[in-house]
This record gives sequence, C-alpha cells and structure tokens, in this order.
Amino acid sequence: YHMNSTATQNRPANREQYRNGYCTPELRKAMRDAIADYSGRIMDGEQLQLSVSPGNRKTGFIPSVSLMPYITCPAACKGTCDGLRYAGKLCAIYKTTLNSYARNTAIWQSRPDYYFQVVKSVAIQNRFFRYHVAGDIPNADYFNRMVQTAIECPDTTFLCFTKRYNVVNSYIDNSGPLPRNLKVLLSGWHNLKPANPHNLPETTVYKRHEVPSEDWLLCGGNCSECSCRGCGCWKAESGETIAFEIH
Repeated sequence: YHMNSTATQNRPANREQYRNGYCTPELRKAMRDAIADYSGRIMDGEQLQLSVSPGNRKTGFIPSVSLMPYITCPAACKGTCDGLRYAGKLCAIYKTTLNSYARNTAIWQSRPDYYFQVVKSVAIQNRFFRYHVAGDIPNADYFNRMVQTAIECPDTTFLCFTKRYNVVNSYIDNSGPLPRNLKVLLSGWHNLKPANPHNLPETTVYKRHEVPSEDWLLCGGNCSECSCRGCGCWKAESGETIAFEIH
C-alpha cells in the first residue's frame, strides 16, 4: 500500500465546471470508467496498491481509507448531499484523487482480504483510524470486516459516518452491540433522518448563515484535535447529534 496526499495533485482544465461539486453524468461516467479500468488491471494480474491517506487539513494527522463517492453511496444520498459533497468536487478537480478512489474501490471489489489486511496493518500502528472521507460502506460483508478489524485492533479507535443505515442496524439486530472502539455515526442531512432504532449517535448539517440547534454538538473542524481531546465524534454517545456546517 502507499500513503497518499492530495496536496500536490494536478488540476484538470475543466475545474470551474465543477466548482459547486455537482455530480454530472460526465463525472459519474469518469468514476465508473476508472473503476472498470483498475478492475481490468487486477484481472490481468497487476498488483495494485491500496491508497491510505495520512490525513489532511480537515482530518488532521489521522490515517483514513476512502472509496469512490456516489458509486458506493446508498440511495438515501439521492437528492440530499449528492450534489454538494466535497468528495465529488475533489474527484472533478483532482484526477489523481479520482484515480485513488477508483483504485481502492476496485481493490475492495476484487481483493477484499488484501484491502482489509492493509487497513489493519495501518490501523494497528495508530491510535485512531477513519473510514471513508469519501464514499460509504458498500455492503454488509464490508461492514462485517470493519467490525472484525476493530476487534483485532483493540487499541485503535475507528470512526465512520454512514448513510447505510440498514447494514448497521441489521448487524446489531443479528450480532449485538458494536465493538466499543468502532464509533459509527448515522449521517443525516436536513430532512433526511437516519433510521436509528438502536439510538446510535447521529450527524446532521446546517447552512453557513443558519443558527444551529442548541441540542447539537458542533464539529470543531479538525478530527485529530477532537481525538486528542477525547471529544466530538470520537466520543459521541447514544442520542447525541454532531452538526457540521455544509462543506
């Protein structure tokens, strides 16, 4: 695997076309084509490396693994964040980011054991690890592997935001509570309210000029700062809602 950074990526000429992050048909096609290209290369025997980010300005120095946005996101996203999500902007602006997400998605689809071996090898060396700065939990098998990885890395705290409510709820229904070191926050969006029968912590969003509810805990803006201080999403409890300004 390799640790990758988006800081020095090349920007395409059509950057302004996507400055609002809208997922156009052309961008969706580019995403699918890139995944198909990497899947073909894996089938031809090429040993692709999983990209694990060492962190960025927002997440701080916390390693994370991401998948292709939109493509791995559930139908719940349709008509909500799918037109504004910053991960879509990054795919449009940075060709290398799109390729990184596509490569990771192809590796997960074709070589899931290797994918999670790399995740575990990185996570076990760090106190904190985050899933999906871009993308979402693709299916139940992927989530089962997330749970098993958390069990095998008891000294690492894992964080994941998801709209794949049915996968998380089904796991808890059938297998019981999640490991304490796997913090899963069900992600809401304005009028999209998570299906949350197990009272997991949730997230929501608010607009820049909107006054957030007094009941919400506001995002501090940097994952590593909150993790070090033992607050925010990393310590979110049942019934709590973390609110993010739309980005």
